[in-house]
Amino acid sequence: VFTMDKQTGVTGSLIHHNAPNISLPPYDHPAVTAYPTSSNYNFRLALFDLQSALESYVCEKDCDDEQKEGNIQNCDEFESGKRTKRQRISDINCSHDERSNYHRCCLRADSDTICIYDKYPKAKYHVLLIPKKSHAHLGDANGLEDLTPQKHLTALKKLHKMGKAIADAISKQTKNNVRMMMGYHSVPSLYPLHLHIISDDIDSVCVKNKKHVLSFTSEQFFVNPLALEMHLENSENTTHRLKVRTELASQLLKISPMPCFRCGSNSSNMPKWKKH
Repeated sequence: VFTMDKQTGVTGSLIHHNAPNISLPPYDHPAVTAYPTSSNYNFRLALFDLQSALESYVCEKDCDDEQKEGNIQNCDEFESGKRTKRQRISDINCSHDERSNYHRCCLRADSDTICIYDKYPKAKYHVLLIPKKSHAHLGDANGLEDLTPQKHLTALKKLHKMGKAIADAISKQTKNNVRMMMGYHSVPSLYPLHLHIISDDIDSVCVKNKKHVLSFTSEQFFVNPLALEMHLENSENTTHRLKVRTELASQLLKISPMPCFRCGSNSSNMPKWKKH
């Protein structure tokens, strides 16, 4: 479904990056009603709302901490620059708090990325890792078709390491260390560029049709991050962009069976797939 001009094939097993160890708050997926209403029609605007709420919450929390320690008298003083802690929004582990519903939609953020719970999760654990608009290299990327080896490869590798770290941290919170997957939709329904981090159960009331199943169980539609890296690395021209063959994707969606994510057996319709 996705190719690159003068591109060599991607073969062989893929090995995960060595990921940093990070800590996360307990996984607590919010209800749909907790999300900005803008997410119903504009994902980018919703991201701005979420990031603004997150930064306001962190500022308020820092102000509270400073007041408790006697370093400042009020939040105006904190905002004017007389703060001593967390002067930048960096490496935030979001502790859930009832004071802000939007804040509950964010799992983690740092200076380059924000990780949010998927509004319509397709599994028991499902988050999106998204480069911030201010990201030096990935901030202007809407999808795979915007990526070039020269500009984006190094930044993508860093993004994927953080994704793996988040996946590992979520898995460690579960009883049986649930298996997590990472990938991009070759034909996404939302912009900007975002990396799905999702458990392999694909068990959710939000899984309603064939497209939902194939989007996370088929290599044609769910692009492995390391396959993407290898694709970019093997390009003979560092300025070539990826090409997503959307017409082929539409054809494959109609004729492809729905595979089981565990045993690989195929089902012809949703009732049979869910029963299996």
